[in-house]
Amino acid sequence: MSNKLHFDLIQKELDFYLRLKKNNDSLWSKRLSIWIKKIVDENGKVRKDVLINFRKYSTLLSEIPNSKKNYFFNLIYQFVRASGNRYSAEETLSNFKLFSNYSNLKNTKLSLVGNPGFYYTKEGYIYNERFLRHLRNIENIENKILSKNNPISKIVDIGGGYCQFGEMIKRKFGNVKVTTVDFYEQLILGYFYLLENFPKEKICPMSKIMSTEKIDNNFINSYDFVLIPVEYFKKIEKCDFDLLTNFSSFGEMPNAVFKEYLSSEIFKKINFFYTVNRLDSWPDYNNGISVIDYLVDRFQPIHFKVSPIWTNYYVSYTSFFKPIKKAFKSRNFEFIGKNENR
Repeated sequence: MSNKLHFDLIQKELDFYLRLKKNNDSLWSKRLSIWIKKIVDENGKVRKDVLINFRKYSTLLSEIPNSKKNYFFNLIYQFVRASGNRYSAEETLSNFKLFSNYSNLKNTKLSLVGNPGFYYTKEGYIYNERFLRHLRNIENIENKILSKNNPISKIVDIGGGYCQFGEMIKRKFGNVKVTTVDFYEQLILGYFYLLENFPKEKICPMSKIMSTEKIDNNFINSYDFVLIPVEYFKKIEKCDFDLLTNFSSFGEMPNAVFKEYLSSEIFKKINFFYTVNRLDSWPDYNNGISVIDYLVDRFQPIHFKVSPIWTNYYVSYTSFFKPIKKAFKSRNFEFIGKNENR
């Protein structure tokens, strides 16, 4: 049962945001009229069922596998599509066994906050694709950065969605401070996700970010988690993050926005940069971004390879036949670089 206090905190956040938007048209976003209806009812009250099941319904971020808030759709999904997702997830797990430390799966639990709905069980362990990918990411950080006696105390995760990576890495390395940057609507779900997973930790909500003048080291160090909407990213100053991460979303951004992040003061000052992105954003995204754009001169590569986790996926049209195996249009690469100027 979800904590009523957490629903109240989410309602408080949404009320603050809606008042701010109504009082300042320049901040109004076309996204608001679309996503807000998924989270609040016609009276502006938070939809508790949506929060409890946001991963199951893929409310604002696609979860694989997922469901829909429709009984008949679920029957069709399980009959037709679930077979393909099962094969895809099993191949991801097989790759994980081959190229990662399988004991990490045994020692890490998939959080059920947000009700992932469809997930898979193997040898008594539950998993889905996103969970396995982040296990791989955390293992790379542990083996390629921490094993070389490089301390990581502050991480900023660009495009962190509902904060699953932040949740998982916090459980792995308890003292780390995690800052997540994303669209406000994603962070609403992230706020709920973190409140439910870490009821005793200090979590800075978005309203605090909007109200504060600047975000510096003292500010970041005052919290375990900080959630920053993308439009307030520039408020961060004089903050020395040890690691900046981005998984997938750099390759999905408009080129100009991507370059803004790479030219920001934060990016110039970080000790390590870790990203997993498409070798070429085309043809999914027509932004001209490829692997070449990530290889910033000041970062010495300490880990650079095509990701062995994502290889193929399966398309299923019926549960009676084995799904068709297909290759991704563009494979993903893993890059960890050390800032030579630090």
